[in-house]
Amino acid sequence: IKKKKRFYKPPPKPEMPKKYASVRFFEKRKILRKIEQLEKKIAAAKLMEASGADVEGESLEQLQENLEKWKKDEIYVKYYPKREKYISLFPKNNAEQAAEKREEMREKAEKIAARIEERNNKKKAKLERLAQKAEESES
Repeated sequence: IKKKKRFYKPPPKPEMPKKYASVRFFEKRKILRKIEQLEKKIAAAKLMEASGADVEGESLEQLQENLEKWKKDEIYVKYYPKREKYISLFPKNNAEQAAEKREEMREKAEKIAARIEERNNKKKAKLERLAQKAEESES
């Protein structure tokens, strides 16, 4: 009786190196905290405008632009390609060298986020159609 040869199969590599997990975690926390602060400032600025009082500091448009910037940073951290070396948003050194690579990766992350959102929208539409068909069949 012949025995079958068993080939060595290496264990699968993790999606994201653990080396970058903590960096991404802390950057995400920073970004979420900043987003919450900006949302509170925007709400306060809207109340001030509604009451007719003068708004001191940044204008509502500037606050909303900052909010959009921070939301893009959140997308960067959340949807960064997992098999690539992570480039920090808040580098301690070599900020100029990493800026170009960061912009390239930001575009990749935004494309990934757009694809995921499109896929989720298709799933929602499909579920809604199934729910409508179920309601029609019950009637």
